[in-house]
Amino acid sequence: MNKVLLLGRLTKDPKVSESSTGMAITSFCVAIDRPTSGEEKKADFPMVKVFGKQAEICGRYLYKGRKVCIEGSLQTSKYEKNNETVYATEVIASKVEFVDAPKHKGSEEAQANGVPEGYEEVNAETPF
Repeated sequence: MNKVLLLGRLTKDPKVSESSTGMAITSFCVAIDRPTSGEEKKADFPMVKVFGKQAEICGRYLYKGRKVCIEGSLQTSKYEKNNETVYATEVIASKVEFVDAPKHKGSEEAQANGVPEGYEEVNAETPF
């Protein structure tokens, strides 16, 4: 089974792009606190990719510092750099939930629920 569930904050604004078929792709890095016993706090920083309609929504409403819950799967790719094989692991999101309220002004109900105006929960369509 390949399933990941993460809760963290964006480390910077998401990057939005488009595939050759016109599908929206949004990628971002999330900071996730790692539990430690009495030690200095540690964190992990996985890269996340979202596809389709949900990628458009994430690109529009996410920003640095925004708290999100991500459900998805791990994907590892490899490439050559300076004659060395480099492996990269990222999370392919099937679902992204906005956990905190947005900074911008919207309806009071949307802010109370932590959901931007006009937002509907949409599962990402992954190309796999």
